[in-house]
This record gives sequence, structure tokens and C-alpha cells, in this order.
Amino acid sequence: MRITEMEALARDMVGDGKMPNVYFVSEFSKGKDGPGLVMISRDLNAAYTFWQSLPRTFETTLEDRLTGVLASTEPIADGSKILRTWDDTARMIK
Repeated sequence: MRITEMEALARDMVGDGKMPNVYFVSEFSKGKDGPGLVMISRDLNAAYTFWQSLPRTFETTLEDRLTGVLASTEPIADGSKILRTWDDTARMIK
């Protein structure tokens, strides 16, 4: 079930540079009309573990307030069906 108010909150908060830091995990799986927020957490390790557990067969993102996108699975180019995963969390995970 999608909660549009929470998704709007996430859109407003991601990358705003404010504290406390909050982590957001979103996915864009087949049949959805846009990315769906699937987790909000103040715990990076919990959000990262959840993001890692998602299949790499559709787009996913792990984002936060301070930085923006921390990790994602996304098309290699606009319109491409080929996905790549990148992860820039090594410096943050304890």
C-alpha cells in the first residue's frame, strides 16, 4: 500500500542537508506508476540491509537527507532496460 503523504515527505527531505539524518529506500517494480517508498529509517545499517535484499531486476534507491542518493540500481542510460547497481555507502557503514 502506497502512502502518498510519506512519499511527498521523502521527496521534500532527500538531500535537504538537515538533521536528523533519515534514510529512504524506494523501488520501481513492474506495474507501479512510479517509485514507491518501501522503508524510512534513522538507522543506516537497517536501511542498507533492506536495500541490499531487494532484487536487482528493477530500479531501487537508498537515499538520505544529508547526501541524497547513496546507492541505487538504475538504467545504464535513459530508456535502457539494462540496469547497473552502484553503492557509495562503504565510507558510511560501520
